[in-house]
This record gives sequence, C-alpha cells and structure tokens, in this order.
Amino acid sequence: MDKSKVSTIAKITHLDRAETYRSITQLEEKGFLLKILANPVEYKAVPIKELLQILFDKQKTEVAQIQKDATRILEHSLGQKEILQEEERTIYAPKVEMIYQAIEKELYKLERSADYLTSVRSVQEFGLPLFREKLRDAYHDALKRGVKVTVVLYKPSKEEGIPECLKELTQYKNFLLRVLPYSDGVILSIFDDRKVWVTTSTERCCESSRIVSNNPQIVELAKSYFEMALETAAVENM
Repeated sequence: MDKSKVSTIAKITHLDRAETYRSITQLEEKGFLLKILANPVEYKAVPIKELLQILFDKQKTEVAQIQKDATRILEHSLGQKEILQEEERTIYAPKVEMIYQAIEKELYKLERSADYLTSVRSVQEFGLPLFREKLRDAYHDALKRGVKVTVVLYKPSKEEGIPECLKELTQYKNFLLRVLPYSDGVILSIFDDRKVWVTTSTERCCESSRIVSNNPQIVELAKSYFEMALETAAVENM
C-alpha cells in the first residue's frame, strides 16, 4: 500500500481505530514502520530486506557478547556438541566445522520443511550442505521421510549449470528447485519455519560465519523474504 493513513489501515484490516493505533505504535517502536509527518499522519512499512538489517543491527551488542561466550564454550567445553541450544534466541556461529555439524543434526530433526535461498557458487563452495557425503545422506533421509525441501538458486549467468548435488534430488516429488537470474547476496536456510541461518559475510560461503536464530520475528521476516524470492523465481530446464 506504500503509505497510508490510520483510518485507511483500520478500514482495510477491519480493526477499530483504538486497536489500529495500538498495533501501529507497537510496530513503530519495533522499527517496522516509518511515520510520515503529514496532515493527517501517514505510515509506511519498512522493506523486508532493510528490516532484517535493522533487527540484526539492534542485536549487535548482544550478538557480540554471545559470540565471545559461544567461542569460549566451543573451544573449551562443548567440543563436538551443538552450537545452538533451543533456549537460545539469536547467536553468532563463528566456527565453520561446528556449523556443518549443527546443520547435519538439524536435517535429521526436520519434520516439515527446509527452505534455502542460495547461489550456484555457494553450493559449489559447499555453502549449501549438500556437497559433503554425510550431509547428502541427511537430505535424502529427510526427503524420504516426506520433508518438503525448497531451493531458490541465484543463477545470474545462463552458462552456469545446476550443481549435480541438486539435480540428484529432483527424483523426489517433495523437492522443489527454482532459479533467479540475479543475486542480491542474501543467503538463508530456514528449518521447519522455526529456525533460520543467515550468512553474514560476502566472503566465500564455506568460510563465512552465520547468524542463527529461532526468534519468531526474525524467522517470520526471513520466511517472507524467501517466499517473495520464490514467487519471482522460474523453473530451470535440466
């Protein structure tokens, strides 16, 4: 809707004015809305991509401390244990080998779905965990159990082929592959709509750290961004 008055928002959402004002105030405090000083006042939604960055920036101090704590625990205590406990909300995962181990465990715990927004290069560099044999086995296991796996693949060049590790999964009816002819650098992994992994660097994906969160707001934003990409993606002839 671009920008709208409170009365318009109330009418379209079928909420009374008081409830609309309360909701708008909460969304504005969270940074989801921009107030436009007009007469009357209007509101505009922050784009999802910008909103993700806003949320991550707001948690920067917290994430920095968690990174220090997580690194210390991983190096001195946990060894091969999970990097993310369910009671955690958002953490920074700095150790690549621990990321792969944690993702493998996530795959065997999947109940409904796994969604990926990634690139040909990331898959080839093992950004998407389908290249290593044990994780490939985990994906086959999930698909055989009926888990729906959806991959939206950035493929800006027509000369780039679909990685073999993705082609082999097309044998499953519950595997969906779509491509986009561009890349905006956002790499997401969403498990069961309950946990999201976000690449936080433009370095080689296999060397990049991750932000991992089961915060419902962050997961919902990531899911919305993924679905927006899926809507514009196309089928690739293989």
